[in-house]
Amino acid sequence: MAAADTKLRTMSIDRAALVVGSIRLASGISFLVDPARADRLWGTKQEAVGQTRLLLHSMGYRDALIGGLLTAAALRGRNARGWFLASGGADAADLLGGLRVHHELTRSQQIVGLGGAVVGIGVGLWGATRRASSDEAAEK
Repeated sequence: MAAADTKLRTMSIDRAALVVGSIRLASGISFLVDPARADRLWGTKQEAVGQTRLLLHSMGYRDALIGGLLTAAALRGRNARGWFLASGGADAADLLGGLRVHHELTRSQQIVGLGGAVVGIGVGLWGATRRASSDEAAEK
């Protein structure tokens, strides 16, 4: 029991993973709780209906799952680089899909939606390629 207590006390929280995971988790939950309101934050002016609501809910589940697992890894002191990569990959998929319909998006959707995806890809790649913390290096 003492060894477990010592490990918990020496385990450091990955603050970057905690912040990024918490933001993605909160975004995902917002799309699940009130998809129309969350969609307006991303630049959509009209009310989402039918298939659009389905896609918003799917995105919410995806973001809540990735964000939750990234946050959990951060709090447990685990290597979060794979979850950063998953987060960036989700944003890459959003960017690719958005580029296909770029001409159909309003200017605010282009800036917020596509710009947000570009930032998310950058953060995901940064998190996936950053140096291992001293705790992670000690585990190897």
